[in-house]
Amino acid sequence: ALVVHGAGGADELTLAGTQRAQPVGAAPKGAASTFARGHEGFSGLAKAPVEALAGGDAVKNAALLRSVLAGEPSPLLDATLLNAAAAIAVASDMDASVCIERATESVRRGNAERVLDTWVRITGGAA
Repeated sequence: ALVVHGAGGADELTLAGTQRAQPVGAAPKGAASTFARGHEGFSGLAKAPVEALAGGDAVKNAALLRSVLAGEPSPLLDATLLNAAAAIAVASDMDASVCIERATESVRRGNAERVLDTWVRITGGAA
């Protein structure tokens, strides 16, 4: 696992600046320092204030989620890719930069959106 305290007090990795990331168990130690740098650890991820990650009611959040999974450029997409890459890094022995590429490719190919569609279909929910 990788326990994080995002810049701006968030409970996830953010694009706001330096944050804390602590590996737990067998998490790759290099991942902690890379992901603690946030947007600075990866080219293509722009700095953004924590407020840029704010959501709203269920309807707005569903629309925001769909826009992220459609790959629409935004701080929400970048933050999602950063956090997904951290999860991939913990679950694998891949370099953090490869993990961000994998997360980006999952969105680009529509894989992430298909997973959401499957969850919606299975649960009978809406998103």
